[in-house]
Amino acid sequence: MKYLLYCESPAIMTGLAQVTRVIVDALLEEGHAIELIGVNHFLSEYDHVRYPFTIHPCSLTGDKDDSRNLVTAKDRILNGDYDVFFFGCDLGGSNEVFNWRREARAKRDFLTIAYCPVDCDQVPADIFLYFDEVEVSITYTNHGKRVINRYRPELPISVIYLACHPDIFYPLPPEEKRAIRKRMFNIEDDNTFIVTNVNRNQGRKDLYRTLAIFHEFHKKYANSVLYMHCQQEDRGGNVTSMAKSIGMTLIGPETEVIFAPPSYMAIWGFSDISMNMLYNASDCLVSTSTGEGWGLSTTSAMCAGCPVVVPLNTANLDIIGEHEERGWGIRTGGDIDHQIMLYGMTCNPRDIIWADSMIEKMEMIYKHRECFYELDCPIIQKVQRARKWCMQYTSDEIKDQWKQLFKQCPELIAQMGVKNVLGQSEEPSSREEKYIQARPYCDKQKQTSNFLQNSDKDHELYRENRYKQTP
Repeated sequence: MKYLLYCESPAIMTGLAQVTRVIVDALLEEGHAIELIGVNHFLSEYDHVRYPFTIHPCSLTGDKDDSRNLVTAKDRILNGDYDVFFFGCDLGGSNEVFNWRREARAKRDFLTIAYCPVDCDQVPADIFLYFDEVEVSITYTNHGKRVINRYRPELPISVIYLACHPDIFYPLPPEEKRAIRKRMFNIEDDNTFIVTNVNRNQGRKDLYRTLAIFHEFHKKYANSVLYMHCQQEDRGGNVTSMAKSIGMTLIGPETEVIFAPPSYMAIWGFSDISMNMLYNASDCLVSTSTGEGWGLSTTSAMCAGCPVVVPLNTANLDIIGEHEERGWGIRTGGDIDHQIMLYGMTCNPRDIIWADSMIEKMEMIYKHRECFYELDCPIIQKVQRARKWCMQYTSDEIKDQWKQLFKQCPELIAQMGVKNVLGQSEEPSSREEKYIQARPYCDKQKQTSNFLQNSDKDHELYRENRYKQTP
């Protein structure tokens, strides 16, 4: 079958690129033809052996939307030859793509799969109307499914997790970790507590809050240092200027924050080998993000045996567990004082963390770091549970789930009356009937899913009790 994908390019080094890689690998292994409209694909050269299909590059007109590859998207959606259109980006700001898809569907039938993240709790309800136009709707997490069904309770939607990579990210021996710390950070003192944030420098990630809260932590624990693995200047502003504005020490023997090199670019990234060394060199990974569709840096750190301190919001409820079974959750939201609006970027409120809670969770790890290699250490026990959980969702496991879906596609297309290489079948009497007929996969997946089985009632009760906590 022929698949047209509108996704982040798999040839770059962003988090969404990792998502695309698993999907295209599943398609290739099943023998399908792929044509990919590469979001953020500005590469003149890439590994054509690894990706033996057409990846349409972005235009270089200087327009702010070049990275979305909309010029090519319009042409290929309206004029391309494909049986399945796969949409693998954020729903927000996708009006043009869905308009072109709608125009193409007026001319002929094809199956549409939408695989979209949900990275907040409150959104404009009409954003999920896009799902009415697709035959197979999938989101990243059970949290995302609950948010969607809160607004659209009648909408069948499946969950497929992102892949974890315990074969790429794994714990290294203590001696090797010490050597890496000295090599990467020029830190000779084994007792220095290294806190790392691996995130894109953008408003949603709220990196200023990481800097400010660590600055307070450092006042209590001077033998600590923060490493910010992000582009120094990006959509979220200039992180070095942020640090200077609150009085953080950036150079000299008393340095409290280290930044990625000025040459570092988010779309190029570091190699997997380097990232595994980084996670192993760190005493804990932290995030102050206002929400995540998934959180690949979190699961990668968990695979590498690095403790994670992340907000108790969105995807983290699936990843570390709603009761912090696999990580240290930071109290988040609960009142207007702990919400922000990312003006000019989104139009929905987003929860922010409680500073005291983050400091408390970092202290838990800091005070137990000396027993980290002892089996009865409470830190190592949770770290081991985290890696064990990640090993349930390897790329092979997630690829198998995608393959199960792709094997359903010919049947779903036949039910829709598509007249193409699959042969002719009876035309359904209406578009609504097609929408109804193409849904059996979602209903089946809901019954057979092996994902977390926490009920909506338990989830809401947990959130209600968490929000009732007092400072």
